[in-house]
Amino acid sequence: MTLSGTKRREVMTDLFEDELARVQRRLAALDKIEAKLKEIRELAVYAAGRSLSDEERAQVQEWIQCLESEVEAIRREEPWLEETPH
Repeated sequence: MTLSGTKRREVMTDLFEDELARVQRRLAALDKIEAKLKEIRELAVYAAGRSLSDEERAQVQEWIQCLESEVEAIRREEPWLEETPH
């Protein structure tokens, strides 16, 4: 059984639209991760350039750990992030 030209185009269009949606989800997840990593870097630069009390340093570290947890949560929501290219 072969598909007609019109049906074949419909199937291909559906496949491309599905793949486009997956790519858009991946890009959105990567954008979220990038924003968290930038914030972590900003905190690290801030802390490195200042004389912080032990309490302030602990607060910065706690904030960084929170951001790291958020990155990990995004990674868990998107299992494809575990995939490695061949």
